[in-house]
Amino acid sequence: MCHNSYGQLAKDSAGVYLTKDEFAENKLSYSTPYRLKDKFAGLHSDFGYEARGIILLKQVNKNFLSFEPSKIYGFYSEGKKFLYIPAIKRYLFVLNEEPITILIGEIKLERYSSSRNLLLFYLNKNNELKRMNTENLNSDFNKESNTLQALEDIQKKFKERKRKGRVKMQEFSKYIKERFLLNKNGN
Repeated sequence: MCHNSYGQLAKDSAGVYLTKDEFAENKLSYSTPYRLKDKFAGLHSDFGYEARGIILLKQVNKNFLSFEPSKIYGFYSEGKKFLYIPAIKRYLFVLNEEPITILIGEIKLERYSSSRNLLLFYLNKNNELKRMNTENLNSDFNKESNTLQALEDIQKKFKERKRKGRVKMQEFSKYIKERFLLNKNGN
């Protein structure tokens, strides 16, 4: 059983990926049976949809490794993969890696507001982070009608589930993979 206290055992191993290749091959550079933590502004937290501080990894020998933002390519914790996005200086939760990397994060709606909104993002062919919206999708995928349709379906399904308050990340990630599989098979 997993507890919210730092240093407790994780449900499965956790760890960090130092390189893009390790991330793609899902080979952790450093792993631990303990939960990772995000240390930001003096606070320690678990991961919801993003991280932006120092990633703390408790080793089996009880020593700690700390990784400054951008010093690792990504990390894995509690069944979730996170990827560092240099443009926003944060790690975002990865919902899908292939054929298009789709990520999710909580972003402040207004500069001085504390309200946050859960949003979908993707990496385009130039590896630029883009908010998943109709304008960006049409701009990046207008010549790939099947891919564009798949991404529009994903965006629509996300909005529906979010409106109903039922965005279960594992199920939604599975939906994305199935939708791209349909696209690959020509449907």
